[in-house]
Amino acid sequence: MSKYAKYIGGALGWALGGPIGGILGYAFGSMMGDNSLSMEGGPQQGAPTVAARGAGRPAPETSRPP
Repeated sequence: MSKYAKYIGGALGWALGGPIGGILGYAFGSMMGDNSLSMEGGPQQGAPTVAARGAGRPAPETSRPP
């Protein structure tokens, strides 16, 4: 959505649910407008992947006291 998503959500919420609907619509529009719910792209920059954590290598031997 655009940068006006929170205002559109607030207006629709107000029309459908009055003042409380306006508050909820504004909050929902704010969440939709700031791409925080975006599922596009891969892992975040710097996030460890399976290969970076050493997948495929055997576990190191540990010595136990007798």
